[in-house]
Amino acid sequence: MERRFFALLVGIDTYPANISDLRGCVNDVNHINDYLKEHVALNRCIETLKNSDATRENIIRLFRRHLGKAGKNDVVLFHYSGHGSRELAAPVFNEYFSDRKGETMVCYDSRITGGYDLADKELAVLLWEVAKKNPHIVVSLDCCHSGSGSREADNSNLAGIREIPGRFEDKDESTPRPLESYLEGFYKRMDAPIRIPQSRHVLMAACDRRQKAWETRDHRGLFSTTLLEVLAKSGININYADLFVRCRAAVLKQTRIQTPQFETYSHFMPYRKFLDGRPLEKKARYHVYFEKGNWRMDCGALHGLPTEAEKVVEVALYPESTGDSTADKMAGYGKMISLGAQKSMLSLDFETSRAARYYAEIISLPVPPMPVLLEGDDEEKNLVKITSPQGANFVFTDEPGIARYTLSVRKGRFLLCRKDTDLLIQGAEGEPSLCCVYMYSILERVIRWERGLVLQNHKTTLNPGEMDLKFFEVRENGTERECQGDSLILDFINTGSGWKEIRARLRVRNRADQKLHVTLVYFSRKFGIYILRNEPLRRGKGFVTLWGEGENDYIKLPEGTDEAVDTFKLIVSTEQVDDFLLMQKELELGEILSIRDPRDIGTVEVSERKRKITNDWFTKTITVKTVRQPSRVGG
Repeated sequence: MERRFFALLVGIDTYPANISDLRGCVNDVNHINDYLKEHVALNRCIETLKNSDATRENIIRLFRRHLGKAGKNDVVLFHYSGHGSRELAAPVFNEYFSDRKGETMVCYDSRITGGYDLADKELAVLLWEVAKKNPHIVVSLDCCHSGSGSREADNSNLAGIREIPGRFEDKDESTPRPLESYLEGFYKRMDAPIRIPQSRHVLMAACDRRQKAWETRDHRGLFSTTLLEVLAKSGININYADLFVRCRAAVLKQTRIQTPQFETYSHFMPYRKFLDGRPLEKKARYHVYFEKGNWRMDCGALHGLPTEAEKVVEVALYPESTGDSTADKMAGYGKMISLGAQKSMLSLDFETSRAARYYAEIISLPVPPMPVLLEGDDEEKNLVKITSPQGANFVFTDEPGIARYTLSVRKGRFLLCRKDTDLLIQGAEGEPSLCCVYMYSILERVIRWERGLVLQNHKTTLNPGEMDLKFFEVRENGTERECQGDSLILDFINTGSGWKEIRARLRVRNRADQKLHVTLVYFSRKFGIYILRNEPLRRGKGFVTLWGEGENDYIKLPEGTDEAVDTFKLIVSTEQVDDFLLMQKELELGEILSIRDPRDIGTVEVSERKRKITNDWFTKTITVKTVRQPSRVGG
């Protein structure tokens, strides 16, 4: 049967007199409609509702009678541009939303006496009804607070943005919404407990639930416009994960206060073709096995899993014995219940033997790869792009403003530099394809170092305040000066007999009611990761010195360097951490490797992936900036 494409596009600029008018929402719908007609090859069935036609009744009716026609393997798109709002939800929904509020779309007639907005809980029901026939569903919302299911523009200094009417329409919040008002009493008729229906779909939202969605000078939604521009540049063969990364980077280039959100629901596969649903590439796979009472996956925060408390990480599981991950061999799904730095715990949605082993593919949208500026000759730049590994933790861009590192490829020479300081990290020259492989490995190590710097667990149930980490500078007479705070500046001084290294001590105290394990990690200036201490720490009144007693425990600046930053991170966990698996050797900064043969890159360090998981953990960080001071010689 021929596959079909069903779209419902809603844009409202002109509202009744009691609601402020907008300017760019109908433009959004017109441009999206033009894109769909030009680029969607499926048999298209597109309906639009603009201004006074976009009543609550009409939106619901076309959702059911038009989008509801979609069957298995068909594609569904619902797009909304207009006012977004928030309202006090019916009390039965309070367990889902701690602030008791829900997001809504303001229909043309929502604020007429007796009218209601289209609530996120109602949109969930409509999507659930459409999903019963198993089509491929995409939802696009260009309005304020849309990251949770619901646009405002205001005066701003942002590039390309001007003062225009807001896409947020407040409402009286004194009384919660009656339960019977939600979609013809759907929830009122539901037996307790009340459950919000779930459906497999992807949500592309202009911003997160705490932000506003902005418009451009020519009266179009910034998100909708950027989305279409990214699609025009990348072509139609792009998956949702890549589209998310590129679209978010393009928006952040213009403003730092609007962050597009892509969210997947009910095992929606993000590595599938946009508005099509067919897979485009295989993803990296991680081992899953049963150990010490839990299902564990060799993947964690350092691999790019999101650490935000509200993020849900899902995986598709395939029997390890098959050696493949084709859809017909899928065993089921898993959901992350505990995130570690390099391992995580899963719950499985199917019964299986504890002796079974699986491969896992991440099907939730990932932490965005780190953008790397790509410069140089077109032919060699193209080689870099087409040979980039699938599932890499980096993505190449031509936008300087969003990248911290630059990979330059000119005349057979590949150079990776820190963009703000022009520091040459490493390079390669010789056989181009082998140089690419080598530089990709260096990039992964740099990103591993960067992610380690910001590693933290947002879901910890431990109390970080019960673990004290303090830094002490040791004076020449042996006395100590406690350095307050977690971002320190030390003076590197020439006392007359030469530049004197800085002696210091790092101490920790456990005031929790249980024994905890502490791992002190040092992030060197050359992208090395070293373990200084790793041991259990019982509750006690006194401090324990973790670093500073050894002969080589000091800080100094190398010749020709005026300042540098060292980072110490304390990982606190309920279980022992296999620390050696966090380590990586320093890079030889400025080294340019000559590569003519695959054996020339055989010395590239490959980090092991196995480490013991921590049931709960958190981190504390101290950064120490050392600054060379003018010489005191002769003074």
